[in-house]
Amino acid sequence: MEIEKNKANTSTTLRVDAASIQEIFNLTGQLVLLKNQLLENPEIKILSDPFLKGSLSDLDILIRKIEESVLSLRLTPIRSLFIKSHRVAQETAKKIGKDIEFHYEGEDTLIDREMIDTLSDIFPHLIRNSLDHGIESPSERIKLGKKETGTISLKAQKMGNEVIISITDDGRGIDRNKVIEKAILNGLLDPKMNISSLPDSEIFGLLFKSGFSTSEEITEISGRGVGLDVGKRIVEKLRGRIEIKNHPGQGLEILIILPLNTTIIDALVVEINRVKYLIAINEVIEIINLNGVTMGRVPASKKFIIYNERPVPLIEPNLLFSQDPLPPIGKSREVGIIFIHGGRPMVLKVDNIFTQSQIVLNPVKFEELLEKSFISGSAVLSDGLVSNLLDLHKMADFHLEMRD
Repeated sequence: MEIEKNKANTSTTLRVDAASIQEIFNLTGQLVLLKNQLLENPEIKILSDPFLKGSLSDLDILIRKIEESVLSLRLTPIRSLFIKSHRVAQETAKKIGKDIEFHYEGEDTLIDREMIDTLSDIFPHLIRNSLDHGIESPSERIKLGKKETGTISLKAQKMGNEVIISITDDGRGIDRNKVIEKAILNGLLDPKMNISSLPDSEIFGLLFKSGFSTSEEITEISGRGVGLDVGKRIVEKLRGRIEIKNHPGQGLEILIILPLNTTIIDALVVEINRVKYLIAINEVIEIINLNGVTMGRVPASKKFIIYNERPVPLIEPNLLFSQDPLPPIGKSREVGIIFIHGGRPMVLKVDNIFTQSQIVLNPVKFEELLEKSFISGSAVLSDGLVSNLLDLHKMADFHLEMRD
């Protein structure tokens, strides 16, 4: 451990090795679990002494402040990732004979240092992809009335409990019809269905399928779509998601949305088929009562509800889990969890919501389980039982791909 003192402003910087920070973080997680067990204890809940109740409330607030302080020790500016991406862009542009301007903003946005290490594996590919297959050649850009020099921009910003990183180019964008043609050729879309009615989010989501590419020729630099499936899996391991915003003829924007914290989170404890599951609070847009809600079916036999005067796909977990429905533990409330997937709302049906709790999330250690299930982690509840965190976006993807 080493202490540096800046004589100019007398500020003190303490350098601590990563293992020590991780140990403090682990102890904080145990403290959160013990707090939950204390606050959820039936004997504690019936306490009437105002002093004890006030002390427990103060304890809850204090532990949350400790947690926030410890979490801040893991944060570091995203600047290093942006600088590395700039270098990759310059080297690639020189290699393929294209002129580019590279801009970035929000480089002081704080993000978990482990996330930066992980994202460093996929950002070079995304940058090369934009340069090789997104941005046109200088002569082509002039013919299209664009300036000869292409532009790639990186931006990071904190919004609520998430960090949003965007990679934007001013190239040709993605040809939706070409994606559809390749998808039909690869058996990913049925030509008999009403494909024109599918939203861009569902069409461009096909780019994340393994080996899928709209490029006629895969170069040594990249191939748009090639490797995006790996990138998606990496981001999902961080409990994040990737979205694509296409502007035909004007460019492409790739959004990477990540949680500020991947370990200690607030979650809903819900019931599905007599099993308790967890749903991250930051994913939830709204909770609605499904009783009396207008429902319908689309030609593919999928249910939807009317939400804010528009149809919203309804995910029924029993169908995804291939289980026969069982009676709920208590009285069924048929609750709908509204969340955003691919830029549009979707609703997950659950039997009950028990409580909201702060949990210490443990990652799924088995790669095969992670890829083939709708689980992104697990946590010990206050009653000592283990519950799994649902990956809403995997559930949504599977639901949209289901063919009855």
